[in-house]
Amino acid sequence: MKKSICQILVILSLTALIGCEWEWGGDDADWDDSWNWMNFSATYRGTGGNLVREFSTTGSGSGGGDGGTTGVEGTAHVETGQNLDIYSAGETSPDGELTPEVDPGTVTLVFKGISSGATIGTFSDNGGGMLSGYYTVDPFITPNLPATGQITYETGKWFLNLQSGGLFEDAQLEASWVWIESATNTVIEEPDDDTDDAGTVASIYSFTVTQSGNQLYFTDSNGDTYEGTAWAGAFPGGDETGGTSGDVTMNFSVSGKSKGDSVTITGTFSGDWAAPAGEDEDASQYGNMTGRIIDGTWTEDNGTADVRGAATSD
Repeated sequence: MKKSICQILVILSLTALIGCEWEWGGDDADWDDSWNWMNFSATYRGTGGNLVREFSTTGSGSGGGDGGTTGVEGTAHVETGQNLDIYSAGETSPDGELTPEVDPGTVTLVFKGISSGATIGTFSDNGGGMLSGYYTVDPFITPNLPATGQITYETGKWFLNLQSGGLFEDAQLEASWVWIESATNTVIEEPDDDTDDAGTVASIYSFTVTQSGNQLYFTDSNGDTYEGTAWAGAFPGGDETGGTSGDVTMNFSVSGKSKGDSVTITGTFSGDWAAPAGEDEDASQYGNMTGRIIDGTWTEDNGTADVRGAATSD
């Protein structure tokens, strides 16, 4: 009799579990992939230097310091797919200028064939003034010929050196980059070893964000990691399916350790969503998110800081 009662209880317990629905909220144990079309996976760099800036202290110890040194920051402006010059077939040394400004590590140059409509070359910068990428001499072959060049961030002037033959047809340049409307503010900087400020927060220049459903994973430029969840913000026209183009936002909260100190980062991702062309198309597969921005607050035991950055490419 006892064995039968136990079996019944087990069956009832399993039935209750199967009938549960997972909710999307702040609980790390919850899982939801309903919003996969709103994906903010990307590498975000600081707008004008550090990603974490304007540190203000609430006590002494780690992160105490005097708020760091004076640096340059401001509002990030994301230029995406700007149609610039047309370059002639046979061009081996294309050059140009991106204006008004260029933030290091944010440049992508794409050459589209005028006749074929194919991508015949794509290049990006390494954050140190070097451009590299590949181009093709056949519209049916993915760009596979290596080429390099240089860019001067202060002026936006760039050039490429292509191999003999160069562009096989006239091409339109589509460029994407980030520029900063600058203002002088305080940023976090690595302290000198011979000061009493050895606990000041280390400089963080980027976050690499991986989003899987509502689960988030951050890795900063120092190799430290943070985990947490995201939940829906605003949808274009209130359309939660991703079928409508427009501005979108997503809220987030992640926690981890930076140089051994416990940190929580909360804030909002924002971006420009282009819905798939067909009504029945899978939004997560055929839609496109560009202009990704992260805007949040860094909180640790002894102070807070602003987190502001833009995706380096889309």
